[in-house]
Amino acid sequence: MVVSSTIDIDTSLGFFQTNFFLSGDNIRSVVTKLPKLITWPKKSVNLIMFSLIEEMGFNKSERKRLLQIHPKLFVMFKNHLLQRFNYIHHTMDINHDRIVFEPQVLTSRLFRIKQRHEYLQYLNRAQYDPTKPNYVPLSKLVSGDDSEFCINLAKTSVEMFNTYLKTNQ
Repeated sequence: MVVSSTIDIDTSLGFFQTNFFLSGDNIRSVVTKLPKLITWPKKSVNLIMFSLIEEMGFNKSERKRLLQIHPKLFVMFKNHLLQRFNYIHHTMDINHDRIVFEPQVLTSRLFRIKQRHEYLQYLNRAQYDPTKPNYVPLSKLVSGDDSEFCINLAKTSVEMFNTYLKTNQ
């Protein structure tokens, strides 16, 4: 068990409040979602922030929104986050707005994202634009088990998905 002093916790709260331009209510909401963020090493958080800015190109308001919606991003390994972002943004062609709207996709395992995206591509169902028919929400792409994915998004059987994985992986 890590014991932090009141001063350390206050300093950490100030760090997030200052770097992300958060109100008191905002910081309380973030801490409620992920309490360990406050005691997480600031070096690790700074690496994620650097990556979000310099390597991924997220602006100040996007970073703030990512923290508020899905603070778990800030306790990830930077390389894992960057690999997922690169695949989602560059391969799947998902823009920042969509990622910020559904940031959970960044914390899903990369192989799951790839398998499901490639299967939907194979079926011509990889449609991530909410203004077009057959829209696939990113959160649904990565949530649930394979059965739910197949029934609700791919509109195929799990057997067909498994056969695809065996022949294409």
